[in-house]
Amino acid sequence: MIKIYLDGCSEEAIKIAEKFDLGLTTNPTIMHKDYPEKGILWILERLTQTSISEIFIQMDSFEEKIVEKLNPKKFVIKIPWLREKYDLALEFKRRGFRICATSVYYPSQILTALMIGTDYIAFYFDRSLKKGLDPKKSILTFKNILEKSNSSSILLVASLKSVDQVFETLRCGITHLSLPLEVFYELLKDNEFTVEDAKHFFEDFSVLINME
Repeated sequence: MIKIYLDGCSEEAIKIAEKFDLGLTTNPTIMHKDYPEKGILWILERLTQTSISEIFIQMDSFEEKIVEKLNPKKFVIKIPWLREKYDLALEFKRRGFRICATSVYYPSQILTALMIGTDYIAFYFDRSLKKGLDPKKSILTFKNILEKSNSSSILLVASLKSVDQVFETLRCGITHLSLPLEVFYELLKDNEFTVEDAKHFFEDFSVLINME
């Protein structure tokens, strides 16, 4: 089953996520952009009030006043995958949270993420491309490692900046994708062939109704 997350926490992103039963992924940069006048506690309270079942938030330290307001069933903790952050990941795991290792670019990071037992591993497609890496090759390598390890960790591909990148990712067998709102809207666009078909169906339907 394919699971799509939206990059954002704005009111627009929340509305779309609730309508289509999507998840949300955020980070401090996204939060500040979407709510420039609000602090993290206000933003987390707003996200808590939503019907969205899964929301990824990034934490760079263990702040008790923040952690106590988070429902581990709803929030997944994103942690940039650096050696200095492993203890932080373990601390959140002890508190019952699922963990997402982010900014994962190399196989060695996959191995350490598996050793610590992360639930998600986030790979950045477009960012890796800009850094001179081959994102499709990386995805296939990561998938192979996860499959051979019999791990339940899920590879989540983010930083998808176009519909073409979305379908490249899907062709690699990825089921969990994080998209900017503008890319999600591109997926919703009608195409001329279906519009033409629908017009003919409507015309014939109108004829049938008028014959009653």
